[in-house]
Amino acid sequence: MEKSSSWTWLYILIALFILYQTNPSTADHKAEAKREILASLNKNIASTTNNFWVKEFAGIIGIAAIEENLDQAITRHNYLIFSTTKFSMYGVNETIGFGILGNVFISKEVNTEVDKIFKKGKDAFIKDEKLEENKSNDSTESYDNTKKAENAGEQMQQNSKNITIGQRYNVLASPAFPVDVYSTPENSDNSNQKFKASLSVTVKKQRNGFVYVVYDDSENQDDFIEGWISEEFIEVE
Repeated sequence: MEKSSSWTWLYILIALFILYQTNPSTADHKAEAKREILASLNKNIASTTNNFWVKEFAGIIGIAAIEENLDQAITRHNYLIFSTTKFSMYGVNETIGFGILGNVFISKEVNTEVDKIFKKGKDAFIKDEKLEENKSNDSTESYDNTKKAENAGEQMQQNSKNITIGQRYNVLASPAFPVDVYSTPENSDNSNQKFKASLSVTVKKQRNGFVYVVYDDSENQDDFIEGWISEEFIEVE
């Protein structure tokens, strides 16, 4: 009885060793799975009735691109004496094959999995394309806005008065119509000073339709005045 039991365990160990040695490799799983999936894919592309999504997606990105992606999508799960084939793509994760004794057996349901996977693939691909298109449109719009701003700036410069830096000009101001003086070449900040009379000023800078002026004669006003005013208030003969 003990001798019979020993032989049984020996047979089991030999069988386990054979199963371990002949457990299909990752390359075996990939090769067989790709063969079955591509065969299913080509069959559906050729068919006029089956799997619209497969045909649609394959038509968008091409068979070569799908085959390249399959190599990353197919993985092998090793259980020492046997292994399984896992297919993961576009959110679909399914076990589609079984490997043992040097052979990989792919499920006949792989056609269904291909249909699900490539339907999701098509949707994801179109979503990505729309995202890229929107980015491209945003970039084009941004470029157009930049060009418009540049053109507006150029137009503004073209419309600017012919003012010579360093020369003295009169400010077109009066008590009834005072001219605001700003700290920046735009009228977005509050004015701290005003010209209340037609005074002679020296122009130091010109930018964006504004001029930086200095009034250093307090004969007609109490305070020294310095800052940006709109160039429309500069009297140019």
